[in-house]
Amino acid sequence: MDETIDLQYTDDAEINRYFFYKDSQEVNFFVEDKNKEYIYEILFEQLFPDLEIKAIFTCGGKPAMEKLFYELGDKDNDNLSNPNIYIADGDFDRIIFFDRMIKHSHFIYLDSYNVESYFFDEKICVKLAMLKLEKCFKETQQKIKIADWYKKIINETKELFFIYCYLQTYHPGIKTIGNSPYIFIDPKTGFEKEGAITHYKETLSKSGIVLNDTKMEELKQKYFSVYGTEYWHLICGKFILISLMHYLKSKGISVNTDELKRIFIINANEKRYDYLIKRVNDVLNEQNDAI
Repeated sequence: MDETIDLQYTDDAEINRYFFYKDSQEVNFFVEDKNKEYIYEILFEQLFPDLEIKAIFTCGGKPAMEKLFYELGDKDNDNLSNPNIYIADGDFDRIIFFDRMIKHSHFIYLDSYNVESYFFDEKICVKLAMLKLEKCFKETQQKIKIADWYKKIINETKELFFIYCYLQTYHPGIKTIGNSPYIFIDPKTGFEKEGAITHYKETLSKSGIVLNDTKMEELKQKYFSVYGTEYWHLICGKFILISLMHYLKSKGISVNTDELKRIFIINANEKRYDYLIKRVNDVLNEQNDAI
């Protein structure tokens, strides 16, 4: 590729970083959102300890990443041993945009809504609470019952996110994930506000949007065919972090979402990332076989 080409869908500085670093690291990772590269740098140091990664490249959204994939491809032709790997948020793509997804081993869609959806880990939560409460593991675990919180909030939240999926399918101009989580979350408990879903449906109805039960059921069946009944794949991780923050506060543990993110990122539970680890290793094995 001509390195002087104008890639209008991303900024020149980021492309220049790619050309500067691409030959000096084993893998060139591209991620969607700007200002998230630090998350992946920390995660990948833990998930792929044998890889030397000097830079993560950001694309400024999924459409920009898709264009960049078609421009740069899966590898640099001058250095075939350095693959380009693109990591996109799962969003609702497998449910409503499957036919538009890029089918290539180097273009990896997360099997969760976004990278934050992987963060939660019960033991990490308990250890954080231990430090805050100055109590031992078992006592803290029994006090905060974090596994019960996670099961309950996922179960409560799935209906809202199926509605969001429905709206993105049939009413794509309607704001969904960008809505404030506090439409749904009660900051006193971290759980669903009483009547929040009913009120949200009434608000939609007043704007002329009535959810079609048959179409909603079709979306749910599509989800089940892809993910089974593990609903955490459906739900935006940022939403879960906000719920967790308020739930812990209800247990007397003062914490904010930035602190939660930090402790989850630097203590990543590899089992949560099995899908991503496998997909990346498949690419690397494929690359080694080809050389």
